[in-house]
Amino acid sequence: MTEFSGILKRVNLPKIQKITSLGFLWLSALLLFLSFVALGLAWYHAFQDGWIPDVWGTYEGNHGPWRRYHPGRELVMYALSFQMWSVPMAFISALIKRSRAGIWLLVISILIFLGAMYTHYWLVD
Repeated sequence: MTEFSGILKRVNLPKIQKITSLGFLWLSALLLFLSFVALGLAWYHAFQDGWIPDVWGTYEGNHGPWRRYHPGRELVMYALSFQMWSVPMAFISALIKRSRAGIWLLVISILIFLGAMYTHYWLVD
C-alpha cells in the first residue's frame, strides 16, 4: 500500500487533467475547422461543376439536388460528421476539466452542427 501511495504522490493529477482536457479541446476545434474546409470545398466544386441549386431548400422529389452529385454529397457528409464528432470532444473536454473555453466550444459546436444540418442536409438527403 505504501508503494501505491508513493506513486500517487508523484503523479500530478491536476496537470494530467489540464493536458487531457486541452487535447480534447484542440481536437474539437480541429474537427470544426475541417468541417468548414469540407463545406467550402463542396461549394467550390459545386460552383465549378454547375451544381448550385436555383431554388434554396426545395426537394426534387424525395431527395435533395446533390444526391447524384458525389463530390458535393461526400464533402457535405464529411463536414456533418466532423461536426458531429466535434460536439462530444468538446463535451469530454468540459467534463474532464471545466473551463470557459471548453464550455464555449461545446455551445459553438452544437450551434454550428444544428445550423449546418438546417442549411445543408437537404442538399444530400
